Amino acid sequence: MAVEASRGSQDEETFIEALRSLHEISLQLSASPDLDGLCRRAVEWGMGRLGFDRMSIWFIDPEDSDWNVGSWGTDESGRLRDERGVRVRRDPIIAPPEFYEGKLPVVVSRDLDCFDEKRRVVGRSDKALAPLWDGRRIIGELSADNLLSHKSVGTRDIELLTIYARMVAHLCSLMRTKEALASESLARKTLLLELKHRTKNSISVIASLVGMEAERVRDPDARSAFATLANRVEALGSLYSLIDVEGLTGSVDLKDYLEAIVHHVAASQGTDSRAIAVGTKIESIRVDPKKAAPLGLVLNELLTDCMKYAHPEGGPGRIEVELRLEAPEIRLLVSDDGVGLPPGFAASSSSGLGMGLILLLARQLGGRFEIGEGTGARFSLRFPQ
Repeated sequence: MAVEASRGSQDEETFIEALRSLHEISLQLSASPDLDGLCRRAVEWGMGRLGFDRMSIWFIDPEDSDWNVGSWGTDESGRLRDERGVRVRRDPIIAPPEFYEGKLPVVVSRDLDCFDEKRRVVGRSDKALAPLWDGRRIIGELSADNLLSHKSVGTRDIELLTIYARMVAHLCSLMRTKEALASESLARKTLLLELKHRTKNSISVIASLVGMEAERVRDPDARSAFATLANRVEALGSLYSLIDVEGLTGSVDLKDYLEAIVHHVAASQGTDSRAIAVGTKIESIRVDPKKAAPLGLVLNELLTDCMKYAHPEGGPGRIEVELRLEAPEIRLLVSDDGVGLPPGFAASSSSGLGMGLILLLARQLGGRFEIGEGTGARFSLRFPQ
């Protein structure tokens, strides 16, 4: 029994780590230059993080829904393969009509023939097929198998593939909308509104999926990891609610955005029950969403750390959040009156995912992240206006 419990705990930790990887991939995929680049990265990174031998992305042919058109996939040796322009008729045995109607979340076939680009059988393997559902309709499919290792496709593999397929579908729809914006300038305002709507819905779907998995986890540390992941997703969701699309400026008021993050993180961490107050002094500064997104994630990480570790025995306590313009820079300050940081603590040598993410985001902003000395913990981020 002890061996089974240990194995179950290891499986849970592996699954949680895979979910974290999916979150990191979503941030990286969102920066893809075009749809082709997004699909190529999604296949390449998906294989590496989800553990399948082969993976491919297919879209429903807009001219004939009985056919699929390729994007990027993997050959019989496990190498990335350009399948753009390839067109194949859908197989109703592998993917029945109910699959494309959204009635089947995933289809798994056991010991199925696998083919090369000339439709020659190259072996047999379990195969999983997940729909590319973008929140409104199914736009294609994500297939994966283990032709090389002959590993069986398990329940966790299927769950991760389903989550990944939905995330990729939303990003593909967003990319299609962005590319349409570039070629259809007369419809710019309408498409921007659609982009905002789809992005907000995409993030809500991802947050809901994380929440569903969190309900199944009993371990407190695992639940905490899920809560942190959900807060990061919500930080991005708050951004897309505030982008000025109607005025077509495409800017964000940092006062509204950062105060929304403070409110959400405080509520999720239960600061009221622990008598921890959060004070804000945030100036109204409008910036491009490309700057607002990483700044919001930095604030989310710093606030979460302060609320978790500043007062390990509980409140009372206080956390201060300040944002001000110090031309030509913007400066974010987060501080608490808690126990402070360990002696000799350095952000660059921290092994925590949160601190590593902060340093990565600071570089993305072209800014400088510093840790101050004194009572409690003090953090400062400066970046160009």
